[in-house]
Amino acid sequence: MQEVVTAPLMFFLSSILLGIGLLGIYDILRAFRAVIQHGLFFTAVEDILYFMFVAVISFWFLCTYNHGELRGFFL
Repeated sequence: MQEVVTAPLMFFLSSILLGIGLLGIYDILRAFRAVIQHGLFFTAVEDILYFMFVAVISFWFLCTYNHGELRGFFL
């Protein structure tokens, strides 16, 4: 019975940690933008590259830790 509760709880906590890590990376990107000013085009390119990175990392996390099963709190 304990394993039935522990696995989703660990996935939930791991999802939170992943979100915190991705937020930290985005904050570094925002700090970089504040230090080095650049135009709208390069900001858009940085955002697209960041969100592609997030998509790959999130897909890898989902497939590795939850065997591809999507949970509501992960979104």
